[in-house]
Amino acid sequence: MDNVRDQSHNIEAQLIGSILRDGKVYARVADIISAGNFHNSMWQDIFRAMQTVHDAGLTVDVVMVGDQLQRNGVSINFEGFTDRAALSKVRELGNARNAESYAMAVQDYWGKREVKDLSTKFVNWSVNGRRAIDILADARNEFDKLDAQIGSGNSRSVDAKTAASRSYDAAVAAGSGKVNYVSTGLTDLDKWFRMRDGNLTIVASRPGQGKSALLTTIALNNALDKSARGVDGKILFLSFEMTVEEVTARFLSQISKVPAQRILDGVMTNEEWSQYNGAVEVFENLPIIINDLTAMNLSQIRHEARRYLKQGEENLLIVDYLQLATSGLNKQNRVDEVGAVARGLKVYAGETLTPVIAAAQLSRAIETRANQRPIMSDLRESGNIESDANNVLFLYRESEELNNDIRKLIVSKQRNGATSEGKGDVEVHWQGDIMQFRDLHYVVENFRNYPNLQE
Repeated sequence: MDNVRDQSHNIEAQLIGSILRDGKVYARVADIISAGNFHNSMWQDIFRAMQTVHDAGLTVDVVMVGDQLQRNGVSINFEGFTDRAALSKVRELGNARNAESYAMAVQDYWGKREVKDLSTKFVNWSVNGRRAIDILADARNEFDKLDAQIGSGNSRSVDAKTAASRSYDAAVAAGSGKVNYVSTGLTDLDKWFRMRDGNLTIVASRPGQGKSALLTTIALNNALDKSARGVDGKILFLSFEMTVEEVTARFLSQISKVPAQRILDGVMTNEEWSQYNGAVEVFENLPIIINDLTAMNLSQIRHEARRYLKQGEENLLIVDYLQLATSGLNKQNRVDEVGAVARGLKVYAGETLTPVIAAAQLSRAIETRANQRPIMSDLRESGNIESDANNVLFLYRESEELNNDIRKLIVSKQRNGATSEGKGDVEVHWQGDIMQFRDLHYVVENFRNYPNLQE
């Protein structure tokens, strides 16, 4: 028990230190725990002081919290240091990136203490003459109360009045042109296809059809759109197949119109070097984060996403590609593993209201068919992806010989909208040398503020 108490104390200290290191994380932590969840009374006092400082609209830092503790008549001691010096010492323990994980751990330890106390209470009830049926009824009631508190920071439940108000506000905003969805920059697709907040969108095709290029096209278009509108938000691009340098070369190729291979080889004419340098100046100011750690598991994906994609901003998470991620759940086969990854991405999207786009390989069974147009069953054989996805977008090259620069985008599933079955496929132009997709007539509205990108 002493070891558990020490672990709890250390986690609580790290959590307090994390908030003192970056006061902006307090609001997220306060959604998970309260002062009463701390075991140590000193951390309770500090957290209450933080709450007062935050509620007053002030910055939660060592100075402000120290002043508030003094106003509260509270003196603290930590490793031989007192008051503000003690807070500075605690601050050294913190890592703001892990604050929410620390908060969940603090709540978990609190929950275990509550379970232990309840167990003692139930033991006392069982020897004081009460009937077993009454003990069970009261025990269920006590556990229900505890269950409602544990994890309550993640609650998304709202009553009908609140739900109606949100729906009304969203409808009014949409009616005024503020429809909230991820723009792909492909105008023919954007006319009726929507990747909304909290959606998981799967982009699937056979190998070599251009899935990664479509993802970089969407990422670049979306980043340029964000920059043009001056909104807060980032695109986190997780590449399990290419290095940062390779992904970046594709972005720079799309901007500069210099072939990616020439950029990677460093073999460019003077004119191309000029175009490349101009592209670098544009790209380095775009809100794009690239990670090339091979075969990340769901926990690592969530960690990276929470690190860079702050709630309340227009963010986008892109995963290239699904079958190269792992669930971390020791699944027995790849079908279950891929299904667990898709489900995990869907849960993350729903929890954070972040749109997620993930590429996926189609089943090799498609190669044996005379008609190789993708259908949902091709995706199903890679796991139960289609049931978790809000949207499924197939990339299809109709002929290996003809129309070599034309690809079709098949909207096979759109949970809140039409599909290609009713609307038809969207044809896009494929420019292989720079690995970019564009509208057939090169009408890319997101580029309007970048004249140097227009032909």
